[in-house]
Amino acid sequence: MQLSVAIQLFLQLVFPAFAIVFARRSRLGKWLSPVVLCYAVGIVVANWSGLVIRTDVARTVSEISVLLAIPMLLYSTDLSAWLRLARPTMLSFALCVVSGVLISIIAAIVVGPRWPYAWQMSGMLVGVYTGGTPNMNAIGIALQAPEEVFVYLNAADVVTGGAYLLFLTSVGPRIFGLLLPPFPRAVRQPAAPVPPLFLWHQWQGVAKGLMLALIIVGVAVGLTYAFWGTLDQPAWIIFFLSLFSVGASFLPVVKQWQGTYEAGDYLLLIFCVSVGMLAHLGDVWANGAVIAGYTVAVMMGTILLHWLLAALVRIDRDTFIITSTAAIYGPPFIGQVAQVIDNRTLVFAGIATGLVGYAIGNFLGIAVGQAAYFLLHVGF
Repeated sequence: MQLSVAIQLFLQLVFPAFAIVFARRSRLGKWLSPVVLCYAVGIVVANWSGLVIRTDVARTVSEISVLLAIPMLLYSTDLSAWLRLARPTMLSFALCVVSGVLISIIAAIVVGPRWPYAWQMSGMLVGVYTGGTPNMNAIGIALQAPEEVFVYLNAADVVTGGAYLLFLTSVGPRIFGLLLPPFPRAVRQPAAPVPPLFLWHQWQGVAKGLMLALIIVGVAVGLTYAFWGTLDQPAWIIFFLSLFSVGASFLPVVKQWQGTYEAGDYLLLIFCVSVGMLAHLGDVWANGAVIAGYTVAVMMGTILLHWLLAALVRIDRDTFIITSTAAIYGPPFIGQVAQVIDNRTLVFAGIATGLVGYAIGNFLGIAVGQAAYFLLHVGF
């Protein structure tokens, strides 16, 4: 049975709202996040026996939603504020970035000869372990990763990320404290409030943000076509999109638009449903274990190397944990982890660092993916 376009679009565009409400009101929300629910619904619909969906519609919506989400999320970037933060925070975040880049390239070199998508996965994982899921998805589009890689890599990231979060909120601080010095309690900075939830009264800011996002997308597409004579250059489209989005974050009027960050999150959930609809489990099930193992290796390698490098330069435990959280999860989890380590001084630093991770994640991921491809196909 052919699923009507109207019903399919309803699921893609409206189901994320139900996923958000469920995650907030249900006890299962801690485990079944909106991202997981959206991917799950997309996958179920795509693999429902006898049901046929329009893959062209799903693909178009996925591409449009992620292109609009990138500017909406990056409007909140405050590079100047992050540069004024304490040296240990910047240094720890830089060490985390270096760790992710090195481990991802090594993994691609080791696995690449036996797995054709290793270089693309490395680029995507650098993005998610520097910024977050928005970067992973954008980099995947830029590097032209297959739909099944999107789905399984995101699923593997949810599982491994959930396990690391449980570790951070339980025995992690004690274990990391074995090698790292304690946080200097004499140093105090006011903590920034947690970003507000998306509310309907913020529609004006969201509308303005979307209008500017459309302009930025148009400029990015136009410049790509002007330079290359074709739009079959997704890496450059994402590059220009990220560049102008970060540039827009310096405009005071853009900073005043409320709800843009939350609206960007919603667009990403639309992307999750749409990409899930492109996954046919019968065709890719055999590849899931390989992708999951690859994700675990890169994530664990990045965390361990970051920990060792932080110990080498004497980064304190709390700064390490907050910057690791900012890089791997982004701003939403900073407050939760800060409460666990009983140190809210670093909340502002963590949120700012996470936003910077979003800003640079696309550039790093694309660069790492291309470097890994070069090393695998051209050689050292």
